Amino acid sequence: MLTHLLALLLLTDALKLWRRAVSYPQLGPRTDHAQAPALLGEYTIIAAPGVSVPEHVYWRAAQWADDEGVLVVDLLPEGWSAPDALAQLNKLHPIDYALKPFSKGATAGVAVLVHQRVLARVTPPEASEGYLAWLDFARELKRYAPWESALVVATDWRQERPKPSKPQERRAALSDLYGPTFEATRWLSPLIWAWLAYTFVTQPLYGGALLALWLAQPALILARTPLKANWLPYALPRPFTDLARWWQLLGSLPERGEPGPSEEERRASYKAMMARGEGLERGEGVFFEEERHTCPLCDSSQLTPHLELTDFYQNKPGLFKLHRCGECDHIFQNPRLSIEGLEFYYRDFYDGLGEAGMDTIFGASEQSYRQRVSMIRAHGAPERWLDVGGGHGHFTLIAQHLMPQTRFDLLDLSSSVEQAAARGWCEQGVRGLFPELAPELKGVYDGVSMSHYLEHTTDPLKELDAAALALKPQGLLMIEVPDPGSSIGQLLRSWWLPWFQPQHLHFMSVDNLSHALEERGFDVLDVDRSEAHQSVDLFFAALILIQRIAPDAHKPWCAPPSALARLKRGLVLTLSLPLILLATALDHLLRPLLARPGWSNTYRLLAQKTEDTPEEKLGEKLEEQA
Repeated sequence: MLTHLLALLLLTDALKLWRRAVSYPQLGPRTDHAQAPALLGEYTIIAAPGVSVPEHVYWRAAQWADDEGVLVVDLLPEGWSAPDALAQLNKLHPIDYALKPFSKGATAGVAVLVHQRVLARVTPPEASEGYLAWLDFARELKRYAPWESALVVATDWRQERPKPSKPQERRAALSDLYGPTFEATRWLSPLIWAWLAYTFVTQPLYGGALLALWLAQPALILARTPLKANWLPYALPRPFTDLARWWQLLGSLPERGEPGPSEEERRASYKAMMARGEGLERGEGVFFEEERHTCPLCDSSQLTPHLELTDFYQNKPGLFKLHRCGECDHIFQNPRLSIEGLEFYYRDFYDGLGEAGMDTIFGASEQSYRQRVSMIRAHGAPERWLDVGGGHGHFTLIAQHLMPQTRFDLLDLSSSVEQAAARGWCEQGVRGLFPELAPELKGVYDGVSMSHYLEHTTDPLKELDAAALALKPQGLLMIEVPDPGSSIGQLLRSWWLPWFQPQHLHFMSVDNLSHALEERGFDVLDVDRSEAHQSVDLFFAALILIQRIAPDAHKPWCAPPSALARLKRGLVLTLSLPLILLATALDHLLRPLLARPGWSNTYRLLAQKTEDTPEEKLGEKLEEQA
């Protein structure tokens, strides 16, 4: 059974990669054009250190980009070695990369063609900064041209990918080449080889056929494709070549060798913070405020314990308690994190060490952003909109693409808003706390959105006051939050992602939120619990299980992992792949059930500010609170 499964896996993988290979666009034939000087003036070639791009490739790339309306072209020379070509194909689908605005920035690692409109907003690295700086720059270009970036095969140009000599740059180059398959290649390859060897010994006929299929994979994928990769010298000695490359990848583990000064500083800093936060494991200490004895919404004293949770995502130490109000059913973190505690748990979460991971998560939900825009368009055509807590501007990027008549501003605490404005993902980035800035924004906006923001705030009622003050009469307010009444949440209990401790402080039900809005002069126009549902409940429950069995200890707030701990985590991640696939499949198969009201994990609400909202009273209230 496993032998047949592996054969099917090899065949489907070959088909997938072949379809990617043949879909790569190619530069057209050499042509001469009277407008060549002017066109070349609009584009600039920025090559990796040590790479020289021929003039005819430069011209054809500029011509192709101008014809296709592309601002960033990543050039992939033809004739690469088969292993590098296969790694490139495993990394991404060229068509998906070009069409999806949130596709993670990628590069073939050789040269990029960049339009002056993009260059005006970025700074290319100096050659002396090295290959690592160039790779970071080339990947980041996608952010500045999310719909106008492409990877193209530069025919009639043979150039190997640079092979840096410095260990740090070599690791970065390998990681960039393999992309998302980096970890899988290191840990899954030995399992495949072991099964091939076992089958060949125990069932020579099946084993021989399976081995032949594996050796033929490079030919099935690469023969007669635009890449023109030289697969023949690789196919026959593949067992030895792959073993050598696997050893090279294994030796590129980031945690090996002496840690750099920045890592030492991070570990020392976190060690000092955790020493100050003594008592975290019991849910007490300076990182927590005093426990409340009344509900923050209705002031009732009928509070009961609901759940006790840990930080399963970052694996930072701490115990977090949720209480439920018996009067209004509000669920909230109690005791709540202090300002110092919030700084500790948010550090390296949305930025720093956690930025790449969270960017991937936010970039995976383009459909959700489009659905939010549809809800807005169904009730009006606002001229100016403020997205509060929008991070790097994923929503505003989609929204301004679908609603070009609307100006979208972005408000958040982190520097991400400034990056979003620099990339053109929003019109203006505003940095600060919404309740503190609201008096300055009085009556400025036709719409305000708070998507998965309200649950993070220390006082959600104050945030609603700020929204009422910033909106014009008849302005729209869109809010999306986890639904604490979700039946799947009640079934999964501490395995349910939206509890997300310690970041989520409040869980407002539809009734409580609607009542709070009505008190502030809003009419609720629409509540959606179907499209807003996110099909990730079982997937993240499986990830929580994996984290509890083999937590990631490579973070500076954890003790440095031993070789045994690294091996254990690698094996758990590899062996848990079927569980992850099953959970993902069930999330999507069960969506018709889980997306129904009462089961959905999320709800989206749209309200409209009425003429008689007491703006002056709200302004005075916010000023007093500030």
